[in-house]
Amino acid sequence: MIKETQNILKGYAILFIVLHNFCHLEQFGLPQENEMSFSLEKWDLFINGSYNSLMIIPSFFSFIGWCGVPVFVFLSGYGLSKKYNDKPIDIGKYIKHSYLKLLVMILPAAILYFSYNLINGNIWWVSRNIFALSFLNNLIAGIGGSFASSIAPPYWYLGMTFQLYLFFVIARKMNDIQLLWGAAFLMVPFFLIPSIDDNTMILGWLRRNSFGWMPLFLYGCYCGRKNVVCNFSVITNVGLLIVSTLFVVWSNSNYYLWCILPIGAIVMFWSLEELTSKNRLTAKSMDFIGRKSMYLFIAHPISISLINTPPYLHDQTVINFYYQLTLYLLSLVVISFVYQYIHNKISSKLL
Repeated sequence: MIKETQNILKGYAILFIVLHNFCHLEQFGLPQENEMSFSLEKWDLFINGSYNSLMIIPSFFSFIGWCGVPVFVFLSGYGLSKKYNDKPIDIGKYIKHSYLKLLVMILPAAILYFSYNLINGNIWWVSRNIFALSFLNNLIAGIGGSFASSIAPPYWYLGMTFQLYLFFVIARKMNDIQLLWGAAFLMVPFFLIPSIDDNTMILGWLRRNSFGWMPLFLYGCYCGRKNVVCNFSVITNVGLLIVSTLFVVWSNSNYYLWCILPIGAIVMFWSLEELTSKNRLTAKSMDFIGRKSMYLFIAHPISISLINTPPYLHDQTVINFYYQLTLYLLSLVVISFVYQYIHNKISSKLL
């Protein structure tokens, strides 16, 4: 898989994520997602809801947009495998570099959020979120009244990513068969969870930690090691895109299908990339967005906070939704470029 292909995949995935996290704001009343846990009620509300025709696409992103996350998990395994499998690793230096890379990435946003809450006297918020800078907060988040939560809700992904970086030290020592069997074996707990009481809490914990995403990560490691490339015809890719999209949506109607939904998401994005990369303008545009995906990810909760603050914007009309969406996307572009500038300055000093 060439670098441009990876960037295009990241481009589509981050667009899904940033649109999802805006569209699913409760004030808009759109269907909520089955991401951290499974709820058949959410499926019923999505499939049986009565929508204004102008809100069908926002409803889709509100319900399904989180499916960009599996792409980044898969590509993490793929990228780490390509980078490190053929050379020795100094484990201490590797862990230090992985941690500092994430810390430098989140540091400007953390300073912003901590400063805002300190100015507003919200000391409790600061005290329970400071642990997030260790990127180990996901391990105890939700336990003891959510003592350690993420600095901003979407940033749970950073703690999970750090766990994947740590696990790669083990994964790189596994042979090809062990990677595949390990991925299959780690799916088993999901299929056993329905028999356990309060499975929502257990699923939420698994999904906030690497354990819930490990199969995709290991598949990514395998594909990176084997340099897997899928060259299908246009007709085949169209068929794959239609079938995988329908599967990603319909799998929300059944818990056992939902367990393998992330695999369907990988196929959906891969076939979308294969179809659109033939167009040079689209390919270049998505490659550019993909290269900016890290900054868009960090910046989008900040943009949401800014857009979601004025009370006059909480009108639920369709016109107001698209007005807010426009403001959100424009502010996201500006903030992401500013964030990239600040991040580069800090990186040059610390990394």
